[in-house]
Amino acid sequence: MKQVFSIFHNDFKRLVKQFFALVVAGGLCAIPSLYAWFNIYSNWDPYANTGNIKIAIVNQDDGFLLDGKKENMGEDIVESLRENNKIGWTESTKEDAINGVRSGEFYAAVVIDPLFTKSMVEAFSQGVSEPTIFYYENEKRNAVATKITDTAVSTLKNNINEKYVETLVSSLFEITEDYKKELDEDTADASPREKVEDLQKNLKTYKNALDIVVNGNQSLGEIFDDTEGKVGQAKTTLQNSESKLDAAKNTLQNPPRNYDTYAKNIKDSLVSIESSITNLESLMKEAATSPQAVDFKDKLEEAKKNATDIKKQLETLDGILATLEDMWFIPAADREKISEIRGYIQSMNENLDSIVAELEALGLNPNALADISGNDPVDMVKNTGSMQGLKSALTNAMDAAKGLKGSYDNGLKPNVDDSKERLKSILTDSKAILQSMEITMDSVQQMSDQTATTVETTNQSLKQVQNSLNLAIQKCDRVLTEIDKVENGGLLDTVLSIMDGNPETYGAFFSSLVEVETKEIYPVANYGSGVTPFYSTLAIWVGAMLLTAIFKPHASKKDYPKATDNQLFFGRYLLFFLLGQIQTAIIVGGDIFLLHCQVIHPWLFYLASAVTSFVFTLLIFALAATFGDIGKALGVVLVVIQIAGSGGTFPIELLPDVYRKIYIFFPFPYAINAMRETIGGMYDHNYVMNLLYLLVFAVVALVIGLVIRKPLIGLNHYVEERMEDTRLM
Repeated sequence: MKQVFSIFHNDFKRLVKQFFALVVAGGLCAIPSLYAWFNIYSNWDPYANTGNIKIAIVNQDDGFLLDGKKENMGEDIVESLRENNKIGWTESTKEDAINGVRSGEFYAAVVIDPLFTKSMVEAFSQGVSEPTIFYYENEKRNAVATKITDTAVSTLKNNINEKYVETLVSSLFEITEDYKKELDEDTADASPREKVEDLQKNLKTYKNALDIVVNGNQSLGEIFDDTEGKVGQAKTTLQNSESKLDAAKNTLQNPPRNYDTYAKNIKDSLVSIESSITNLESLMKEAATSPQAVDFKDKLEEAKKNATDIKKQLETLDGILATLEDMWFIPAADREKISEIRGYIQSMNENLDSIVAELEALGLNPNALADISGNDPVDMVKNTGSMQGLKSALTNAMDAAKGLKGSYDNGLKPNVDDSKERLKSILTDSKAILQSMEITMDSVQQMSDQTATTVETTNQSLKQVQNSLNLAIQKCDRVLTEIDKVENGGLLDTVLSIMDGNPETYGAFFSSLVEVETKEIYPVANYGSGVTPFYSTLAIWVGAMLLTAIFKPHASKKDYPKATDNQLFFGRYLLFFLLGQIQTAIIVGGDIFLLHCQVIHPWLFYLASAVTSFVFTLLIFALAATFGDIGKALGVVLVVIQIAGSGGTFPIELLPDVYRKIYIFFPFPYAINAMRETIGGMYDHNYVMNLLYLLVFAVVALVIGLVIRKPLIGLNHYVEERMEDTRLM
């Protein structure tokens, strides 16, 4: 040990005797503290100056007319921000705001939508349409500033939401307050239970009345179904009548011409019948004197044919008149005239029947005809009795024909002549009436169908109302049950007492329903005090690196020939240790007395810093002594890794996975955590445990400096000589 202290004593004496060396050493002791102090001070309270961060605010809200009053919530927001000094809110136009964000004039911009107030007001009346605030940010300018602007906008959003909820709840409780007053007035006459019972009673009355209506509708529907069938039958009857009229009209189309044809045919037939009978008489006379009476039978058939033709034509005319006579809408006078004409037709038919009967009687006497048509005159004379019978029959037929002609000339023809124009008018009018009635029947059927459909639809709707009334009655039962529970449990009184409260108080309460009460376990006065452990630890490491950069990490063997390598190692390290402790004392003194960092346990803070300086100077000295300039470079690499991955600024949990796995193998976390215990407050044995873990790296340094260094001494000397040969290194 004597040799070790001798080396240290000589190093210290040479340092003190050389003024410039002493100045350099003093600078080396002061520079690390400046590194720590500047960083701590710059982070002392960064959020105290957030008012310098400019955020543009643009109000495009058009407002909304509510209860006759123009509301503009966007303007209210801007007005509240004018009094906010925590952020540099700056009013602007949308175009200037966005351009300002792009250029860097503004860190961010907030644009209030033109429909902001309208959306807020109609959110619960017209459907949910979220009010919109557009947020523009410039992430390029500064990463931390973006987080600040994000927080500012989030706070603005929360304030808007709280204000909106406060207003909404206040309005709601104002309504409930009015309702409570009305309820108090109403309950003076009747209790809620009595009102529900009255409501249920009324609902049951409505339901009974509705049941009667539904049953009536069902009967009405059946009636319409039956009516629809009868309308169809009537329509068929009308169509049949119309067909008959068409046939009659076709027969009597252009009545004067067709009627003249009928009259001429009937007249000619009558003349033919009379002529045929006259011919028959002539034949009989000729038969008595002449044997050439061979065409008697042909004349008889001709007379019968003419009589039959007249009968057919009369039947056709009678059919037309019968059709008209059956029509219910034919006037009584016309009906009597038609009946009279039909009587004449019937009389003529009877005369025709007599003529045909007489003629058929002649035809049924073949013996007489054979006698008359014989070729022997003697035989014809012998059959004079037969001739007398035929003559008598012809006389009767002739009388009937004359009667028929008289009925036609004196009865049928004059009456038909007088009525033919009237018949034509009746046929035309009857056709029009039937067509009109058919159209009416179509309308009646359509109306019946529509009415039946309406009745069915109404019935379905009424049944739905029935179901709704049943549900309402059931709900009244449940409400009465709940009222009993509420009245028995005292809940109603509680609700009514709440309704008597102050709406503004309730609005403020519900807008911020949950109050967060912060309980600081280890309070830290400011952000600067919070980062003091990190920057102090970093400054101690930087100080140790500066020492190895200026002072040689190994003593010369020539100056101490009797000293061993280990003695040379520790002898020179003591100078590094002393200067490192001076650096640490300056850093700690400045943290406490210059910056006034929060340090609850200052002596323990200094102790943790001193142990940290011992470990860092030993580790860096061992690296430099063992590996030379490569060791110094390793010290730089280690500090870079530890700045990023020691958890000094961001929680280690936020760092990438690789840092979370390797950070325990570096000294920074233990030094920082030990200092945090002295600043925020102690917990259990954390302080001691962190220092013990930190001292493990001192053991690692000794292994590097005492064990690994020995086989590399010759190599290091060789490398140093070669570097000096370059006269550059």
